[in-house]
Amino acid sequence: MLPEYLEYWLNHPAIDKLSRERANGSGRLTLPLEESKKLPVPMAPLAEQARITERLDELLSDLDAGISELKAAQRKLAQYRQSLLKAAVDGTLTADWRAAQGKPKETGAELLQRILKERRARWEQKQLAKFAEQGKSPPKGWQAKYLEPAAPDFSKLPSPPDGWTWATVEQLAELASGHTPKDAGLFADRNGDVPWFKVGDMNTAGNEEKLLVSSVKFTKEHAKELGLKVVPADTIVFPKRGGAIATNKKRRLSASAAYDLNMMGLVSAPSAADWLWAWFQGVDLAKLSDGSNIPQINNPDIAPLTLPIPPASEQKEILEQLAQALDNASTQEEAIAKMLQQSAAQRKNLLKAAFSGQLVPQDPNDEPTSVLLARIRAERESGATTTAKKRGRKAKEKM
Repeated sequence: MLPEYLEYWLNHPAIDKLSRERANGSGRLTLPLEESKKLPVPMAPLAEQARITERLDELLSDLDAGISELKAAQRKLAQYRQSLLKAAVDGTLTADWRAAQGKPKETGAELLQRILKERRARWEQKQLAKFAEQGKSPPKGWQAKYLEPAAPDFSKLPSPPDGWTWATVEQLAELASGHTPKDAGLFADRNGDVPWFKVGDMNTAGNEEKLLVSSVKFTKEHAKELGLKVVPADTIVFPKRGGAIATNKKRRLSASAAYDLNMMGLVSAPSAADWLWAWFQGVDLAKLSDGSNIPQINNPDIAPLTLPIPPASEQKEILEQLAQALDNASTQEEAIAKMLQQSAAQRKNLLKAAFSGQLVPQDPNDEPTSVLLARIRAERESGATTTAKKRGRKAKEKM
């Protein structure tokens, strides 16, 4: 049997399916040697094996070349996305628009001050609500306990475009780590109104932005009893521990929810939510982790990160242009993904045709398979006898 013929057969979808059925499934699939020996092989005459192999080489080389081009286009689109995000947040995307508009009514620095005032007002409201819940009057000087978020060191930053300024992540958002309560599963309620997300839930199919479906839910009462921190819709969440960091996945909550200890959230000021999301898509989470065996991202890795703040009017223009460009890129990515699926299906169909006698013509003058198998059997038996003789012990010489 030709080795190339056997290799193609071992890539046949029927063998893949059969191998999985016979494999040991404890963690990693392992096919025992004895089971490998039992895998069936459709034997064609030797000459037909050569014709099949030659035809598959020809067809699959063309197919592989097309797949390589599609994957190259995928990589270029990924690079284009990163370039687009960079141009959006450094002012390049709207340079002409900005020049035509002139001085904005509210600069980025003025917008930032408004965000900071709103941030402090929300903190004071929460504190007053806590005092009311405890039946206490606010103590003297309670407002002085507010911790002003650290501003960036402007001396170490380049000059932003006209009307823009710099801010830190902690000026725009509260960092909220997740929590995994002990025996949380005992309180799970499919009819609960508080979704509790795990890192695996970030693999929601068909949506690259919103986190939609949680594996666990709790009632509001149980969520409070378990000490879960429920954050609002549009909170940006991402992996903060383990190998999931390398996936660089980020999502936004579609509704108020909580999440586990392997995730972190950015609870953004409403005035900065969309802009923070656009900027954060260009952040490489792997570069923020500590690089240990079990990588982690902690608050100090995120809080001091700096990002540019354009005026609200320019943010709106940037986000509109960005959304349109990213939609076009997504359309192309979907088309490429569909073509790759079609290519994979075509490969399977070619292999199926090859090993069902439909890819190349049969020749009645070919040596019959029965004769080929008989010769193989004879060669194996002859080889086994020879090997046995060679491996036998030498007779002791007579003294």
